[in-house]
Amino acid sequence: RTVLLSTDNLMRDKADLVAVRLKVLDAMLKELSKVKDIPTKNPFEDETGRLSDLIAEAPTFTASLLQKCTVDVVGTMVVTGNGIIESALHVRGRLELLGEGAIMRGGRLVLDGTAVLHELALGAGAGLTIVLAPGSVLEAAVAHPGVRVELPGGDVRRLESLAADVRVAAEPIAA
Repeated sequence: RTVLLSTDNLMRDKADLVAVRLKVLDAMLKELSKVKDIPTKNPFEDETGRLSDLIAEAPTFTASLLQKCTVDVVGTMVVTGNGIIESALHVRGRLELLGEGAIMRGGRLVLDGTAVLHELALGAGAGLTIVLAPGSVLEAAVAHPGVRVELPGGDVRRLESLAADVRVAAEPIAA
């Protein structure tokens, strides 16, 4: 188009080139109509399907060790190694810490879902506090004295002695 416009400008004042100029203008108009006929494509048109595919399965986060971390997870969190040390976790979904000798030592866990843990123990700081949302379930093969579990409604349970096969379930919200 730029070439056609430049050519038309050069011929503007030459009467003997009127026929050529008309052909140039006609060619320009045809090009312009081709540009107009190109359908405008919405760049987000395919995003709905792509996003649906991304969330079809709940996400999974895997780590071998968490130490002095702050983690906020929606989905499943699997700790495959030695454990979780003095960390602040917020899990909306499932937490798994099942390896032999794996331990959650100290820190805070806010759980809205299910946690299946091998061992729970106090840490060096303020101990270990687990806050359960309504309908949540905490399971631990071993829990040491002093572990604190906060239930919905403000009820707090503190383990008084070493316990095995611990299961604490928070009542779901009444419908």
